[in-house]
Amino acid sequence: MFFVKNDSELAKIRDECKSGARLCGQCKKELIQYVKDFLKMHKERRKETLPKLQSFFEHPIDENVVSKIEAETYE
Repeated sequence: MFFVKNDSELAKIRDECKSGARLCGQCKKELIQYVKDFLKMHKERRKETLPKLQSFFEHPIDENVVSKIEAETYE
């Protein structure tokens, strides 16, 4: 599980999984939350970077693309 940063926590999850105390649904729920948090952070960074990114292009980025990026939500 790449989203678990702590080795002891990962070992605990492995042991619970092997013993049957932890079901796949629990891991899936944790992974879903991790991905949602990651995408939220990514969206915020992308919004912050967009003005800087536009300065690198000869032609401005289409406003429809900009508004689509700003309107994206991850639920």
